[in-house]
Amino acid sequence: MAVKHRHKTKDSLPPNTVLLIQVLGPVNILTLVKEYGGIQIKFPKLDTFDNPEYREKLAHGLVGKDMKWLLKTFGMGTLRNLCTIFSGLEISVPSQSTLEKFSRNQQIIKKFNGHNMPTLALEFRLTVGGIRRIIFSDKKGRIKYMRWIRRHGGSV
Repeated sequence: MAVKHRHKTKDSLPPNTVLLIQVLGPVNILTLVKEYGGIQIKFPKLDTFDNPEYREKLAHGLVGKDMKWLLKTFGMGTLRNLCTIFSGLEISVPSQSTLEKFSRNQQIIKKFNGHNMPTLALEFRLTVGGIRRIIFSDKKGRIKYMRWIRRHGGSV
């Protein structure tokens, strides 16, 4: 279910944007980002989408260009699925640079083992402080770090 508020930390995407990525998958999200990256798309409410008059307008391209493009690119089934999830909401489509940064940060969090911040800083060409900020902005990253500290008798 889509979230009606916008919550975003500095190194993450809004929850609805993450959901959009999960629904469309990696290949389709790149297609969407190339066309609509950095803007917002307003999805009609599901009852509007299912209305025969709206469907007729959609079929003839008489609705917004974003809905027309989504239909042409992803098909009626995917578009209806998106309208089911994001019914009446405006969703931010990440820019390509935002999506790349998010992907990089997810890789950093995945590779983090509790004590390899300097190695990750070299690999990703960031400062140790930048790696720490990414790790601590993510719940899983914080948990990994705390577990490592407990196991090795260190302190935070």
